[in-house]
Amino acid sequence: MTKLTALIRLGGKTPLNETQTFGLMTLTVSFGAVCYIAYMARLFFFPEVDTYSIYEDLAIAAFAFTDLIWAIVSLAKARKQANLVLIGLKCGSLSNGLSAIVLTQIASLAFTNPGVDYSFDNALGGMVFGGADLLIGVFMAILYFRSRKGTPLPPKTLPKDYG
Repeated sequence: MTKLTALIRLGGKTPLNETQTFGLMTLTVSFGAVCYIAYMARLFFFPEVDTYSIYEDLAIAAFAFTDLIWAIVSLAKARKQANLVLIGLKCGSLSNGLSAIVLTQIASLAFTNPGVDYSFDNALGGMVFGGADLLIGVFMAILYFRSRKGTPLPPKTLPKDYG
């Protein structure tokens, strides 16, 4: 939903301004994080034994880490542009990348020890990374309320002291 919201805004097909669109994106990231936490918490009560091959594990890991690194680099670039919609889009991508890391954990544990129940570990990992996703939503909410008050975004570049 975050990507669709950004696409509609960037395509000029919405009556919402940049700040309102960012607020909607904040809600989608935060709601998605809460749903993900609830989904992963179910493993505490309804354990599952997953099965993955080495090839599935390697493919998932490669895509997950590529996705996460790409999201971090893209967010850093979008922050320099100070465009709220692009920042929201990249925050959503970062949230997705963190969730993919949990899938990598699930696949790696299932591959290395077939038939062993790692539901508790997977649920815990999902809760931690879901919490990180929720923190991204909180960060976005802070940016949203700052932009509504008219407070400018942080400076585009670091002061000379830092680099």
